[in-house]
Amino acid sequence: MKKLLSALLAGCFVFSLAACGGGDGGGQAQAGQPSDNAPEGTSGTEAQNPLEGLYSLGDAKGNGESYKILAVHDNLGEFHVTFYQGAVYAAEEIKKNYGIDVSVDFVAGSGTVTDMSEFNGMIEQGVNEGYHAILCPGYNATSTANAWEYAKSKNVPIFAWWGTHMPEFDSQVTAWCVNDTDAQCEKVTRYMVDYVKAKGETPKIVIMSQGNTDNETIIVDATTKICKELGVDVKTVIVTTDSATQIEAISNAYQADSSWNIWIAYTGEAGVSAATVFKEFGVTGQMYVAGIDATSTHLDCLENGTNVCLLEQGVYSAGYTNCYQAVDYLLDGSLDSMDYIEITNNEIVSMDNYDGWRSVNNIVMDAINAG
Repeated sequence: MKKLLSALLAGCFVFSLAACGGGDGGGQAQAGQPSDNAPEGTSGTEAQNPLEGLYSLGDAKGNGESYKILAVHDNLGEFHVTFYQGAVYAAEEIKKNYGIDVSVDFVAGSGTVTDMSEFNGMIEQGVNEGYHAILCPGYNATSTANAWEYAKSKNVPIFAWWGTHMPEFDSQVTAWCVNDTDAQCEKVTRYMVDYVKAKGETPKIVIMSQGNTDNETIIVDATTKICKELGVDVKTVIVTTDSATQIEAISNAYQADSSWNIWIAYTGEAGVSAATVFKEFGVTGQMYVAGIDATSTHLDCLENGTNVCLLEQGVYSAGYTNCYQAVDYLLDGSLDSMDYIEITNNEIVSMDNYDGWRSVNNIVMDAINAG
């Protein structure tokens, strides 16, 4: 994954993987319902895929359909590539289980800081290039509305993921796949507090926030609220989406007061930046890092013994689900029960179920690299 990202960071890029039948199918759940086959602590390539059969298309039967879907991202980070991995795995599963040929292309902005003009341009370009559907983040809805409206005028459905559901944009968005931010904040915070208390230590929480956006405000408020209920000290450190700036901000905050021992990252890369800082200072064993996004580098940190051992999984699931939503709609121009989904049944990722999540990453990355 690190090799892939370094090769692609040079600029705006696009790559594609057609569904090629990677998974073993697994038991199918009803649309929108979690499956019962949760990951166990198995090992190697035999590890069960936690996404397998999470959603289904019901009684759908393929009849030679072929769909080309574009995943558009405002900037390039592992958060976005992880979403793509989930979407690609869904395409593979749909191909095998339903006989529907689905390819998912990926395009991202040229930097690590969002350029909304560039982002909107990529959406409009995808529409003009004939993609059947577009998957894109919903957390910049206000700034993306014009591009969504353009897609709607050309009858290209938009499927929004992540962030918070914003009903005022329902006329432009065909389906949402968002995270229940309040629930995730509470789940991760409680887990981390209990984890640190069990070690006989006093929990003190730092929220690593991207800044003053709608979703970040929800995150800070929700985490602060649960900390107050638990009687735990909490403060916020502002970070950005740029890893160098994150590392500087985290390093400064740690050196100012090293007694804060839980660092909660609601951005994929911030958790890794925190782990990097604590390793540099030689305090990995005394610091505990959590985050919503179990990306490949998070898994690397976990494997290497870093205390990034309590991760809320969601981004793979969002990509997986968004792809199912798009195909469900493209089949007949309507949605069944998947028009609005909140990713709430996320796993806490630790060494107990590490192999299952790593197997998802390996399956998809092998296919991407081979393509």
